[in-house]
This record gives sequence, structure tokens and C-alpha cells, in this order.
Amino acid sequence: MPVMGMARPTRGTLTRRLGIKPGHQVVLLGAPERFPGRLAAEVAALDELAGDVRISRVMRGRAVDVVVVFVDCLAQLERRVLEVTHRLHPQGQLWVCWRSRRAGDVREDLLRRVAMAAGLADSTVCAIDGVWTGMRMVWRLENREAMSYRLVRPAASLGLAPHRRTRRATTTRRAAAAGPGSTQKRLRARKRAD
Repeated sequence: MPVMGMARPTRGTLTRRLGIKPGHQVVLLGAPERFPGRLAAEVAALDELAGDVRISRVMRGRAVDVVVVFVDCLAQLERRVLEVTHRLHPQGQLWVCWRSRRAGDVREDLLRRVAMAAGLADSTVCAIDGVWTGMRMVWRLENREAMSYRLVRPAASLGLAPHRRTRRATTTRRAAAAGPGSTQKRLRARKRAD
């Protein structure tokens, strides 16, 4: 992985530049109108990705593989990075895209500082299209191990059943003895009987 500040430009199709592979869950946040359709069409056209990549505009699930975030200002950048890092797969990647031809408060050096503060490192910069430029951020190596808990559900890793509230089945004999009515009525009747 390159050292901070030494990002390499990438070339090729959009899916290749974004590092999308079979089985990946891709989330697009704040994407321009045509971008989701363009990406979906490219994924459908590639045999190795068709039907095996899920593209969404909402973060669902435990660990997301690829997140592409489009931001226009620093406040948006900070908020989105915090949202995404809570759900990013330990081997996942976050692409932060900003308008490269418009003067604004989102710049490469600022992106690197926000990434560092979140425990991420930048690895690649590429042109998304004629307007947007993207920077790929991944978990630092020392943080990936710490984030691996996201891959296993806690109950399964401890050998416990998942915590789920269940209702015990009422036997017919017990139900008949209790009589009709609500649980509160039965409890009151038992207290009076005692």
C-alpha cells in the first residue's frame, strides 16, 4: 500500500477502477442522477460481475464491501465518513468523490487528514467521470484485525444462540386450568387464592 500522500492514479473501466469484484455489495451515497444507472449497466455487461454484484443507495447489512460517497463540502464529508466507517467491511473500501473542477472546501490533503482521523489510509485517486474525482480509502493494516469482529456475529462466535425473545408454548392442560381471560386476570385470581 502506498504511503500517505502517494496515491496512484488508476485506469480502465469504472468497475475496475472502483475495485468491484464478484459478490461485492456496493453502496452509492449522494450519487449524481445518472451514476447508478451507468454503474449498473457496466456491471450487467461484464460476465464475471453480472448478477453477482448488489448495488444499493442505502446502507443495509452488517459489512459493506464498497461504498462510493459523493460530497460537496467538509461538513458532508465528515458526516458521511463517520456513517460509513461503522459499517465498512475490514477488507472494504470507501471511495470519497468530490467535484474536481469546482472550487470548494474538499481537497485531497483534507481528505487524507479526515481518513487518518477515522483510522483509514488513502491508496488511490482516479477520475470517476469528467466532473468527479474519487479517492479510495481502506482500513489501515493495524486496524483491519480490530475490525474483523464485524465478520462474525457475536452469538455465533461464542457458541450461543442468538438473543431472541420467544414465547413459551402453553400446554392445553395449563391453559384450561387458568381459565379464560387475560394474563393480568389470571395473576389477580392466583393472588386472591393464596
